[in-house]
Amino acid sequence: MSNRNFLIRSATRFDYGLIRYGLKNYFWTSEPLSTGWKDQKVPSLLEFRWTMTNVMNGLNTISFDPNHYYNFIGFTVNNRWSRKDTMETLKLAKESNDQRLFAIIGLQKLAEDETDLYNKYNVNEIFSLGNIGVHPEYFGKSLGYQMVLYSLNRAKRIGFELAMVNATNDYGKRICEKAEMEEIAKIQYSSIIDEDSEDKKKIFNSSLDDKKVSVFIKKFK
Repeated sequence: MSNRNFLIRSATRFDYGLIRYGLKNYFWTSEPLSTGWKDQKVPSLLEFRWTMTNVMNGLNTISFDPNHYYNFIGFTVNNRWSRKDTMETLKLAKESNDQRLFAIIGLQKLAEDETDLYNKYNVNEIFSLGNIGVHPEYFGKSLGYQMVLYSLNRAKRIGFELAMVNATNDYGKRICEKAEMEEIAKIQYSSIIDEDSEDKKKIFNSSLDDKKVSVFIKKFK
């Protein structure tokens, strides 16, 4: 599939090394969940392993520039996700004392609780667009939008009934709006707390207190 001179396709197992490179260089360095959690711009070991397990699921998208030696320029990591996955990953992060992964999945749990997603739309699982990474030289060229659109169309073909995105910054929000996804909730970062801690402490630092996560969905049926 070629869009605006980009080659966008479903990733294969031979692309996992490229996606790993993209996560390191195009995602973790600038993503708000990284900069807002103690300004740690690299994943914890457990988060890295968990993310790479998701990469292996075969639902990802990858893009190249055919005009520049087919250079790797972007990716999405997409998951088949359920409420059970949220609770099991949250438990794993808590038992491993991995505060960073706990923060990320804590956001997902709050989004699910706020929207009552699975009951409201009568689904057991969703297509979750979890990570979007774009080479800095391709910012502003609609690459992120084209990859999300490709991913959504693929999810529909596979048979998913619902897709979900937690847009953690304005860039992600603009992509979701352009893809005609529906915004169903806004979550204040400051409301995401560790409910098991004695003082109910906030998970993210104060740099994100005035910012919100927008929860978007796309219904296919």
